[in-house]
Amino acid sequence: MKAAVFSSTHTAPQSFLHVEDVPPPQLEAGHVLLRVVACGVCRTDLHIVEGDLPPLRPSLIPGHQIVGEVIGGATQELPLGTRVGVSWMGGVDGDCWYCHHGMENLCDKPVFTGYTVDGGYAEYVLARADFTFPLPPGLDDAHVAPLLCAGIIGFRSLRVAGVEKGERVGLFGFGSSASLAIAILQSWKCEVYVVTRGESHRKLATSLGATWVGKEDEKPAVMLDRAITFAPSGKVVVSALASLRKGGVVAINAIHLDHVPAFDYDTLLWGERQIRSVANMTRQDANDFLKIANDLRIRPNVTEFALDDANIRASLRPSQQPATCQGWIARCKGIETLRLFANPSNARCRVVGFLRVTGWKQCKIGKICTHVVGSPTSLNAYISSTCLFCSINNNVWRRGRDSNPRYPCEYV
Repeated sequence: MKAAVFSSTHTAPQSFLHVEDVPPPQLEAGHVLLRVVACGVCRTDLHIVEGDLPPLRPSLIPGHQIVGEVIGGATQELPLGTRVGVSWMGGVDGDCWYCHHGMENLCDKPVFTGYTVDGGYAEYVLARADFTFPLPPGLDDAHVAPLLCAGIIGFRSLRVAGVEKGERVGLFGFGSSASLAIAILQSWKCEVYVVTRGESHRKLATSLGATWVGKEDEKPAVMLDRAITFAPSGKVVVSALASLRKGGVVAINAIHLDHVPAFDYDTLLWGERQIRSVANMTRQDANDFLKIANDLRIRPNVTEFALDDANIRASLRPSQQPATCQGWIARCKGIETLRLFANPSNARCRVVGFLRVTGWKQCKIGKICTHVVGSPTSLNAYISSTCLFCSINNNVWRRGRDSNPRYPCEYV
């Protein structure tokens, strides 16, 4: 079968996946064999191939927002031809303390689709029968795929935050998951306040009827009852706390988070405010959300592409198209690296792009000769104090030519 395979030893940036012919999965007891109809691309897939999540297997087929048709291992509940969905949570041991206490999402020995086992970037996939979800006929293949992770985990985030009908809820970051959660909040008569850095995301939030929409450095004029953060940024968590009333909850919807800045306990956390993380999902979450999504006719915006193009899509974050940088390069305080960010007066260095550059460019600060290259595991830009050469990953980059042609050429 054809599959997009990720190797943990890959070295070429932007070439995370290789489409190959691999043996199809063999049917096992308690599993069903699915013909993959569609598979969504999730941010977690990017965390895996970029190294934010440690590799667990030497090679892997990613993908965990799978729509498939049962072609093997059929049961009375799942006859041949049944259309089912498969999500990130691909199985649990059923024996640990968490499984016995209704918290299977925290299982000690979980199976993660597209991470601990092969996923849906392939023509066929094997899935545990008890972790598949029959899909309502009103949700077509392409539009139901993103619901199987982004939608479910967004719904769980609302539960973890303890959202009640009619409350003021903040969504910090407005990517796929948040844009699906807003419809549920509106059906609960909640006021929705969106804080996000991307102009396109702000326009989307406005078009979807958010009560208020602001930039990342703006704060709602009212105190929020609940807040959910969707960006993998610790700074965003602190911003959410600053907008929260006493007794409110911040739920962090992120499988990976960067450093959380120090903050003042007395003003931001005291008053029985809470910070909670959102970890995985349960089968009950999935079934409940899919019913709600069908009832509310939730339809995400999707872009369809062929399996052969999976490497291109997996290499780019939704807001990280090549050469999207605002054009500034500046030095983070106390850190011997450079990051790309939009506002040169912002000492926190907010990253705005993933850039690939060969050739020399004189830095506007400190007369440092800089050479910027997108790394598969970070957004750092490397610096040198000399204009003669710059050492990047033990490769020498010389004036006027690239000694390592693996990296594509593109000036900032």
